Amino acid sequence: MANDGKGGTTPNPGEGAPVLDLGLIARAALRGVVPSLIIALVFGIAGGVFAARQDEAYETQTQLVVQNTGSESQDASQIQAQAAAYSSVLSDSGVISAIEDQQDVRIPDGDVAKAVTVAEGDIPGVIQLSTKAASPEDSASLADLAVSEMAKKNDTIKESALTNYEKLSEKRIDTLKSRIDNSDNAGVEAELQGQIFSIQQELENERMKQSTVSVLSQSTSDSPVSPKPIQQGAVIGMFAFILALIACTIYFSVNSRAADKLWTGRMAHRYGAEVDGDGLPQEGYIPPTTEAAVFRTLADGRNVVILAEEAERVESPLRDDDSRSENLTIGSWEDSWWRSVAPTSVALGVVLIDKGSSNLVPAELAIRRMREVGVRTRLAIRNTT
Repeated sequence: MANDGKGGTTPNPGEGAPVLDLGLIARAALRGVVPSLIIALVFGIAGGVFAARQDEAYETQTQLVVQNTGSESQDASQIQAQAAAYSSVLSDSGVISAIEDQQDVRIPDGDVAKAVTVAEGDIPGVIQLSTKAASPEDSASLADLAVSEMAKKNDTIKESALTNYEKLSEKRIDTLKSRIDNSDNAGVEAELQGQIFSIQQELENERMKQSTVSVLSQSTSDSPVSPKPIQQGAVIGMFAFILALIACTIYFSVNSRAADKLWTGRMAHRYGAEVDGDGLPQEGYIPPTTEAAVFRTLADGRNVVILAEEAERVESPLRDDDSRSENLTIGSWEDSWWRSVAPTSVALGVVLIDKGSSNLVPAELAIRRMREVGVRTRLAIRNTT
């Protein structure tokens, strides 16, 4: 805080100003709407044209169910685990290569990973398979091919697992038989024979287990599901508008080419300056509200400094014979006014600028200098038209 020359204090530059000026941001965003709409329109049209030139794709939705032919009953978690295992098969590189080798199925862009997608259904054991191809027939054929490759891969995995299980079971049985050969106790031999029987029974049950996947329902779209130029162009345009509006808001919040509400709002926010845009168009005038503040300060016998782009364009609010004239200093933005009047004795500083003026740098410099030495500052906008 700085002394205001009357025993009070004046806020330092920016002191007390809100961290975020929502009004300034809103005005910047409003100014950015038109250019953002233009950018969104350009990107939306370009995106729609690009989408329209892509290959058409028809979609087949296939609902599969995983079933177990074994004698043992399974709970929902076990069934869901089997469905997850089947679903993961379609991400296997070998399965994808096998599908790609089918030359009679036309796949858009030749990308099987995008053309075939799979997800687990809400019901345990149900799989949702989606396939896209260049025609309804190709889409349905691709679905059948995916189901076939899924079953083949699962059989291979199951066969490998069963082979390992058989080897492990045989090793356990051989160990038990060896113990029987080395035993002279009939009771122990009977117990070991029982264990062998249990292992053989478990192995047989494992061989009987066989999960299969079958088609519950299948439907193919009659019209292409992609591309959709209008929808895709609209989405691209929407995102382009949002990004452009954010960029424009940031730009207009920190950059101005003329003295307008955005610029004056930024000066108020950055330096804590008071803003006055009240008044009538008149060459050399001081806005009435600011003029009233000047007279009040002079009436208290305190000093006032008024700066404008050109000092000659500022008419003094006092008559030449007014004794208070010695407390009033009028100059240009570049003037070193502090050499003729001590900053600590200045109770009010006024920076005048014409509305729409593009000469903003020296005006801001004048405001900053006043605020840095603790002078209460008013930024007065003159409507010259």
